[in-house]
Amino acid sequence: MRNKKGISPLIATVLLIGFTVVLAALIFRWIGPLVTGPQKDITCNYLVTVACSNKVDLAIISATNVSGTDIEINIENKGSKQIDGFVFKLTDNIGDITSQILNDPATDILDPYSNKRYIVTVANTLLITKVEAIPQVSETDTEGTLCKKDCVEKSVSTTTFQ
Repeated sequence: MRNKKGISPLIATVLLIGFTVVLAALIFRWIGPLVTGPQKDITCNYLVTVACSNKVDLAIISATNVSGTDIEINIENKGSKQIDGFVFKLTDNIGDITSQILNDPATDILDPYSNKRYIVTVANTLLITKVEAIPQVSETDTEGTLCKKDCVEKSVSTTTFQ
């Protein structure tokens, strides 16, 4: 008979629990970003959507053909939310849409309860039949992350040109 000794049941149990804890920690570390990433996106979208719904109220005061290629759009912000920029969609007489984004923080911000003129350039202003302005707003979440979004539900449009 051979005289072999194995590890005691107590040491085997401790090793098994230790391996399990380390494996669980590795799995949580690996899965954690997969859960928190979408959660941050959902929180961001919620904050901006609430701001769009409750604080954004716009009107196009006028859309003026100022040259063969430029349209001046005068927009009034009647809401309490600062607008960080706009996506302008211009539709021509055959239904083609031209988009132009104006979101330069130095020049394109529209303060609450104010109005501003924006110049949008297209190939031929005489063909434009509709101008739509989609506001862009941002909010900061509890962790300080800046969330930006287009408020498509608060877009305004006009088919009247001067």
